[in-house]
Amino acid sequence: CCFNFYPIMAEDDSYMDAAIYSNAGSFVRTLTEGCSDVVYEDLSLDAISRSEVLKRASYDYALRVDRAEEDIITDSCITCSTLKTSDDVIGYVSNEIIRLTRRDGYRYKDIRIVCADDDLKDNLRGIMSTYGLDTFVDRKIIISNTPVFRFIIALAELPTRRFRFEDVLSLLRTGLAGVTNEDTDVFENYCIRYNITGERLFTREYFNSESKYTAKVFREGRTIPAGEYLWENVIERVLIPIRESSTIIYNEKLLSAKAMKLAEYTNTLASNIKFLAKEFTDRKDSERASALVRGYSEVMSLLVQFTTQMNEVPIDQETFVSLLKIDMRNKVQATIPLMVDSVEIVSPEQAYITPCKVMFLIGTTAENFPYSKVSEGIMNASELMRLSADSGVVLPDKVKARNTSDLITAALMFGAVEEKL
Repeated sequence: CCFNFYPIMAEDDSYMDAAIYSNAGSFVRTLTEGCSDVVYEDLSLDAISRSEVLKRASYDYALRVDRAEEDIITDSCITCSTLKTSDDVIGYVSNEIIRLTRRDGYRYKDIRIVCADDDLKDNLRGIMSTYGLDTFVDRKIIISNTPVFRFIIALAELPTRRFRFEDVLSLLRTGLAGVTNEDTDVFENYCIRYNITGERLFTREYFNSESKYTAKVFREGRTIPAGEYLWENVIERVLIPIRESSTIIYNEKLLSAKAMKLAEYTNTLASNIKFLAKEFTDRKDSERASALVRGYSEVMSLLVQFTTQMNEVPIDQETFVSLLKIDMRNKVQATIPLMVDSVEIVSPEQAYITPCKVMFLIGTTAENFPYSKVSEGIMNASELMRLSADSGVVLPDKVKARNTSDLITAALMFGAVEEKL
């Protein structure tokens, strides 16, 4: 096979002080050892040898990290293996992790698996669990799909939607209102049966007439009227305070004031979120726990941003809700590991954020690493270059920008490895 390396050159000799690509250089040397058809594009620097160009490529780019020579991993610490099937790859990695933890003294949290293939990443956790390995799969979270964001949007929309039953139920279903799923089911069935919605939800006569509303519920070993039970445990305890809070937010006239009131109420959910996250973690559902915690953090961060003096501008409730939705639309965050000692499974984009002692890079092909596929759009790169030359205007090249980003990501990823790759 043929590898093509495109160095990014520094404008001066400062590259000698840059160590961010140091491990990338070791990786390149190991990968190309014994290959006779390696192509170096030296950007017309005829006076510099090919080896020097590769050296510059492995050392150069904007981010400079001081690293002592003894901290750079040697070629002997890098192993390249080729296996036929994805199951073979996962099995090999699993056995290596067992060997590293049992013989070499590493802990699970010292080890990171970087997977460039999403399909392979989906299979990793299930297969590795058969080896008795604790793993944490890093997945992207769409913030607008998290329970906390759904809760605050439902809360803010209640007054404008006149407290419709469907919206109240959506808020309860987030699990953050302090109502159990079982009680929520009873509430849903009762309201549908007796057509209770809007202001009727807060009118006691729809819940205390046993002769008219005969539904029963079994609680604490006895059968009791469902209406009285729901009024005391759902309406009076939860929904009436929620209605008061949503009305206070609705009555505020400024963006900063609405955000402040909503942030204050969201902050009261912290204890519920803590207990829910612990429950998910105890059930080994670390992904949902992480989504819950991360969603709360992002929502609070957004609301606090809106409380500044610059946001003391008039705004109606519908526009306020739309602003929240727009800001969170398509916003994603990487999950964070909640388990104390587990093997981290990440994609290349998250692989360089923190250092690790051992890294396994799997699922790489010419199509996904180091450069991922990019749709060129209406015009390809050559057409953009001609148009730019003819018009005298520098046009952005999406493919070039993405390739540069991919290259930097890959180099930073290799720089995060401290001992073995």
